[in-house]
Amino acid sequence: VVCKRANVDIRKRAGELSEEEVERIVTVMTNPRQYKIPDWRFTRVLSNVLDNKLREDLELLKKKSVGRHTKTTGRRGRTEGMAKKK
Repeated sequence: VVCKRANVDIRKRAGELSEEEVERIVTVMTNPRQYKIPDWRFTRVLSNVLDNKLREDLELLKKKSVGRHTKTTGRRGRTEGMAKKK
């Protein structure tokens, strides 16, 4: 949609674009309302970014184990961190 509004050939690769074409694409993306692009197109992109950030945060929290006994698997006996003295 952005390439069509900026009058850029959609079959071109990013490396093949001239500086002028890149500038036109940037201006369309910075002012989507001026080029009659609906708002929901860009809010969808922003929500995808937020979803990815939330997923990354959850994965990071899953990896952390602060203050928990992590040596036991919950099977066979009761191993907690350190071996007891005999």
